[in-house]
Amino acid sequence: MKIEAAALSEIQFEKCPYTEALKDSLKRIGLNFPIHVRKLKKGYQCVDGAKRLSAIQQILHEDPAFGKFQSIRILVVETARTAPPYHLHNHH
Repeated sequence: MKIEAAALSEIQFEKCPYTEALKDSLKRIGLNFPIHVRKLKKGYQCVDGAKRLSAIQQILHEDPAFGKFQSIRILVVETARTAPPYHLHNHH
């Protein structure tokens, strides 16, 4: 597993509700843990991190030039059976 970077537009995810605290944390700190994705023929499919991506999408909608999210840190998971190490799990 390797941490890479991708544009938000390259990541397919289902938009979901998130808290304002999550959005504020992302604006202040950025992504502490990469979004877990599967590689597709074109782009990526979110495996873990849809709340964070939903919040990032809103942040970029409000301020398209917001610097922290011009590229998203992703961790490509090869198969559905591959579990990332515990310390990389999303704890939000």
